[in-house]
Amino acid sequence: MPCEEDLLVEVAAACQSVTDWHTRRPADPVAAQLRSKGSPRLSAEDATVHSA
Repeated sequence: MPCEEDLLVEVAAACQSVTDWHTRRPADPVAAQLRSKGSPRLSAEDATVHSA
């Protein structure tokens, strides 16, 4: 169906109105790894000191 973009946008809007998929984000694998090891997260200052 050529030139049916309006229909596509309407369907997408309808899906967004009844789901929350468009607001979800994947888990941060680095944060999950740190939590599983029990390691505290480094502050920006600590990361700078330890990377030098």
